[in-house]
Amino acid sequence: MIEKNDIIKITKHLIKKSSGIPDRRIMHPARDWFVGLGVSAVIFILSLMYAGYQFITISEQTDRIISVESSVVRYNQKGVQDAIEYYKNKEDKFNRLRTEEYRIVSPIPEEAVSAKDESAENVYIESKLAEDLKYE
Repeated sequence: MIEKNDIIKITKHLIKKSSGIPDRRIMHPARDWFVGLGVSAVIFILSLMYAGYQFITISEQTDRIISVESSVVRYNQKGVQDAIEYYKNKEDKFNRLRTEEYRIVSPIPEEAVSAKDESAENVYIESKLAEDLKYE
């Protein structure tokens, strides 16, 4: 049967637990730190081993070495001069178009243009301008 001492012992245990004091047998800070540092050390050692393995396998491969043959590129002076002249002409044409004023007139049917009319001269000038402005 349960004696008075057993009941007092159980009661003290319940009162102690109900007061919010955690049971210290559950927490082991030294063990937790040891486990954490141990796992970190194992991961670190495994990563070092993998890096060493990769280094050795890549350094032993000789077929990865690519030989590069250097060749002297000859300077094509005529081609360079042609390119410079081409772009200078384009720049001159652009500057001329940017600074001069042009009047853009809608096309006039040929039967409406007479030889004595000034518009015939304008059409001729505009056709010449259109030829100059064609995209190259």
